[in-house]
Amino acid sequence: MPRVTVEILEGRNAEQKRAVVKGVCDSINEVFGSAKPNIAVRIAPIKPEDLAVSGELLSDSEKDITTLYGLGEPRITVQHVEGRSLDQRRQLAGLITDRVAQALALPKDRVTIYFLVAKLTELAGGGMLNIDNKK
Repeated sequence: MPRVTVEILEGRNAEQKRAVVKGVCDSINEVFGSAKPNIAVRIAPIKPEDLAVSGELLSDSEKDITTLYGLGEPRITVQHVEGRSLDQRRQLAGLITDRVAQALALPKDRVTIYFLVAKLTELAGGGMLNIDNKK
């Protein structure tokens, strides 16, 4: 069950957020074959006063805050269980980047994606490691 977090600076409207969620969900469905009800996407808006770069709150900076945050904004984290190929992650990165950049009217180089891949021995639910759950 892929889990995605999209960190964006606050101020995006509901239409933009819908387009981001749809783009991410459709991309995962197309590349990984995950059923859409099994894909969760969380939008995490960030206030400039809640993030600092180089010891300076973004709200206090006179620089363009949209380029100060890490390598780019938005920052997307895709969490999934092992078993996806490098080519699948490449394809997914391209699709998500294209769709999110379009939804937010940003250049593609502003979109940063992190893949966090977990082994079944590293996930637990209901007090049991997933590898031990025989359901």
